[in-house]
Amino acid sequence: MSMDKKPAPVNNIFVKQEIIGRGSFGEVYKGINKVTGEIVAIKVLDLDTDDEDITDVQTEISFLSKCDSPYITRYRGSYLNGTKLWVIIDYASAGSIRNIVILMIIFFIQLE
Repeated sequence: MSMDKKPAPVNNIFVKQEIIGRGSFGEVYKGINKVTGEIVAIKVLDLDTDDEDITDVQTEISFLSKCDSPYITRYRGSYLNGTKLWVIIDYASAGSIRNIVILMIIFFIQLE
């Protein structure tokens, strides 16, 4: 009898909720880790795409997996689901840096 365990399907670990963003590689969802109850961001990327796009995704995953900073979203793991790659990262409730900068600009314009 084999002692090898197959990894749990990603749908058994995470639940996708509403879409919180779209990008050139796919969509980003707010999600919940069923095991820990943590709120996470789930990037769902279509691997049935150009090799160059896949290389960009690999570069992003490599970068995030090496970062250990409270100022950068933490990489939690990647899961293959058919032709889709689910990349799990910390959920940033304020949104992307771009969104935060836009909100700050609007705020300061209103102060004038």
